[in-house]
Amino acid sequence: RFKRRIWRIIAVSVLMGVILWGLTLVIGPFLMVPTWRYLALAVLVSIGITTYFALGHALGAFRLGEFKRAMRR
Repeated sequence: RFKRRIWRIIAVSVLMGVILWGLTLVIGPFLMVPTWRYLALAVLVSIGITTYFALGHALGAFRLGEFKRAMRR
């Protein structure tokens, strides 16, 4: 199963990286402001996680049910 999905996983990772890079250009100045730094970082991480799982599910790199089963173990 992994060998069939590896290219999709790589594609999802690249797309997530592109989205986070673009987002960093937008909120980058907030990362330099001490009072906004941690909120901006939390937004960046949250969007990265959401993007990865949404794109992964949409492109068929994995199914969200697989993570639920793995957490039950």
